[in-house]
Amino acid sequence: MIKKKESLRVYNFSDALLKQFADQLLANVARDKREFEQRGFNADKQSAIEKLIREFEDIASDDFLEGIKITTTEAKDSARAEVEKGVRTLFVMAENVFGTSSGKYKTFGDAALTRLSDEQAVRNARGAVRAARLYKNELVGEGLTDDFLATLEKHIILLDEAIDTQVASIRDRNIAVEERVEVGNRLYAELVKLCNTGKDIFYAINEAKYNDYVIYNTPTGKAEDLPTATEEGEV
Repeated sequence: MIKKKESLRVYNFSDALLKQFADQLLANVARDKREFEQRGFNADKQSAIEKLIREFEDIASDDFLEGIKITTTEAKDSARAEVEKGVRTLFVMAENVFGTSSGKYKTFGDAALTRLSDEQAVRNARGAVRAARLYKNELVGEGLTDDFLATLEKHIILLDEAIDTQVASIRDRNIAVEERVEVGNRLYAELVKLCNTGKDIFYAINEAKYNDYVIYNTPTGKAEDLPTATEEGEV
């Protein structure tokens, strides 16, 4: 299957600035309604742009989605810490009773807990619990109880769920970022058309209004030097 090519922004300023500029541009067009109507701009075209603006605004911001991702990662890390604590105790019990070179000890899995991936940590923890139940009578003297194992199993379930939640938050963020870029590019393309028309209408007629339709495709959305009508970065 061919991997979808990543979408790239065609505008250099922030999404917030794009939304702000879109609103201001429509206000300028409303002010210059008569001139734009003569160039074919009508209610349907305005509604289409307004719909794009709403669609763009409704996509969750990257800061919001990043915050969700961080929160889910923190929850996953906390759940993993609880699991590792319990599994490490099982390994200590098994080492004290069986020794690290015994076959019974090896049934508990990989004792190097921190080097395991999250998915491996879940699988390894379940294996350790299974081994602990198998050799429970021999480990009772180390303090192993049914309550300990039941609590550890609950923590393993919580970790498994936390991993799924974290993965989903990363996937949702990636999808939203891609969608925001695509919708933003479509909106920007429509704004460029409006600005081209506005500049053409007021060229050599009204300099102030002409400047209202200039887009500076810079990080600040403003002229960074002293642009001329042909300077790169002006749209």
